Amino acid sequence: RRFVEKATGGRWSYIRLGATNANSYNDFRNDLYRYGSDREGLIVDMRGNTGGNMADQMISCLMTPSHGWIDWSRGKNGYIHDHMGRIQFSGRLIFLIDEGVASNGEMLAHAIKTFKRAVLIGRPTSGEVLSTENMGLLDLGDFRIPHGIWFNQEGISMENNGAKPDILIEDNPSDWAKGIDSQLNKAVEAANTTIP
Repeated sequence: RRFVEKATGGRWSYIRLGATNANSYNDFRNDLYRYGSDREGLIVDMRGNTGGNMADQMISCLMTPSHGWIDWSRGKNGYIHDHMGRIQFSGRLIFLIDEGVASNGEMLAHAIKTFKRAVLIGRPTSGEVLSTENMGLLDLGDFRIPHGIWFNQEGISMENNGAKPDILIEDNPSDWAKGIDSQLNKAVEAANTTIP
């Protein structure tokens, strides 16, 4: 976060989104408020996102259309947050993705790309989107059983079809060993241009 804020002159910030479950949704909302207020954009790092079931709620924090604004007496335009019912971020977005993004995390990446809400940077996601449910094994615990296939807006199954980045950036172990995050560097470069 410090790197992103310094490299963009404080215009952008950074949020880590490691899952799309209920706990990560609460953190996501808090982070949108804490790091998104008065920022031009956010870099959302989804790399390694293990999924969950809250992608739709997260999308609703990023995609509600604006129907008007207030011209505040102190010289800024905006909207009253408590009228929205939830935190909302309408600035620019860049999502970092990789093959570690799976399940409901992939659904979020697909949706953000489909609606052209963010630029995706990194490597394609894993293509592991199935609708599943828990089944009990008497007193031996639970296991997950698939019961449906998810399709994107083009009618393509998300299983074995990961979300593809708009900007493909391959990194390698030697970069990581040197402390270089080429995907994050590209995101900062994009943030400092007209992309997205």
